[in-house]
Amino acid sequence: MQSVICVLIIYTIWTLLDIFNIFTIYDKFLCIERKSEIKKASLLWIPVILIISYIVGFNYAGVYYNKIVAKVIRRLVIFKIIPLLWSFFKKRYKDILIVLFYQLLIATASQGLYMFVVDIKYVGFYELFVFDLCQLSAAVLITLLLVVLLIFRNNNIIKVYFGELTTFNYIVFCIAIYVSNLIEAGIILLYPDDTLLKKISFLNVIMVGILICQLIFVRESETRKSKVIDILDEQMVKLTDHYNDVIEHETNTKKFRHDIRNFLLVLYSMVENKEIDESLEYIEKMQDICKTETNKYDTGNFIADTLIGAKSGLANKINTQIVFDGYVPSELENVDLVILLSNMLDNALEACEKIEGSKLISIDSILEKKVWIIVVKNPIKENIKIQRNRISTTKSNREIHGYGIQNMERVAQKYDGNLTLECEDGIFCARAMLKLTQEY
Repeated sequence: MQSVICVLIIYTIWTLLDIFNIFTIYDKFLCIERKSEIKKASLLWIPVILIISYIVGFNYAGVYYNKIVAKVIRRLVIFKIIPLLWSFFKKRYKDILIVLFYQLLIATASQGLYMFVVDIKYVGFYELFVFDLCQLSAAVLITLLLVVLLIFRNNNIIKVYFGELTTFNYIVFCIAIYVSNLIEAGIILLYPDDTLLKKISFLNVIMVGILICQLIFVRESETRKSKVIDILDEQMVKLTDHYNDVIEHETNTKKFRHDIRNFLLVLYSMVENKEIDESLEYIEKMQDICKTETNKYDTGNFIADTLIGAKSGLANKINTQIVFDGYVPSELENVDLVILLSNMLDNALEACEKIEGSKLISIDSILEKKVWIIVVKNPIKENIKIQRNRISTTKSNREIHGYGIQNMERVAQKYDGNLTLECEDGIFCARAMLKLTQEY
């Protein structure tokens, strides 16, 4: 009975730690994007994983032993987390190697600990009780390491991520860890009393682990280049879209100017022939055309007019109306205005796209002497959590996601201002404050 209780306690904690560690690695360090829709039934894999672990534990403890079951389950237990992992993240065959690498790391670390306690006996417990405790200790150590790295990152002490390695890299790492594991096992079996050899072997495993960590861990300074490239890529997309809108607006204006001449010629002919009713009807049609061709937004800034007008067209497709109130100063550089305003509106449109029915996006532009404040409000499907001006999202790349927010902050800081994000009662609000040189 004691063996059963020990197995249930050790393997429950060990399995739950494995799940926590793997998901933390995927969410926080590899930054893998989670599926947009996760079925609640996916959580049923957790009891299944626990049952598989218990069967293995009972086999090791001698509580229940079946030769065929032992062979099959002991191999499957290495990959027991894969179905749960694929329920939350997009299926990738590389995941099998990542989980295998993690399990080999646990096995090697636990075997290293076991070398120094192999002679300890516990009366009343099963034979491999100490080894199972070593495996649980290895899982605890990895959990503590991940938690410490997260604490360091959240407090800006050191920011570490895991690099996205190739399948070949993971295969090589798995082989390296497996060979170290075999060396440890050989020393335990052939030289159980040689303390020096045990220490050398354990040191070798540590060095291999450090080398692998050096290759896998990516410091923030090493990711900054790719991060900056991503930010610039997004800025270029915004600018390209904007200038395409400007070109389209100019083209439509030229077409309208060309057509208005013909309209006037026809109208002149009607008036000359005293076709009054036909002339009035024709003028009404012309007014409708003028309304279509004329930008309905008058912000006082041509760039803002064009940009909001273009976004309004996209908003209409998702049953959303954009209303503007105020005046946009011309003092900002065009590039900065495009980045600030386009990101605000894109985020608002993305939120509105997830909501059924008619929606409203409001833009308030406020000028107070030498300060410009622009506020964009939009409804959201459900309230979101904002910490340190960052949106908590279900996306796996949440730590480095949100280049749009960073771009807006950069523009605000350029003008000695700031960006504030708020969410309350189903309304998301982005507020930017910029200082100007001219007084309004």
